[in-house]
Amino acid sequence: MLIPSDSFPHFENMNYRPMILTILAKNREEFENGNFKLSVPYLKLIDQSMAAIQDELKESKGNLHI
Repeated sequence: MLIPSDSFPHFENMNYRPMILTILAKNREEFENGNFKLSVPYLKLIDQSMAAIQDELKESKGNLHI
């Protein structure tokens, strides 16, 4: 059985997006615990990025029927 070519981006999402979420979670922790003057804008950006990535993962899971 061959994998359809339109499914490859979804497989990539399922592999790379969780790694990105892990990195962003660690970055968020560093900003929360660090001594940064302007951490709030960065925390918001990290949260928005994480939400977008989670949405992409949901879409990929739906397209791959996982």
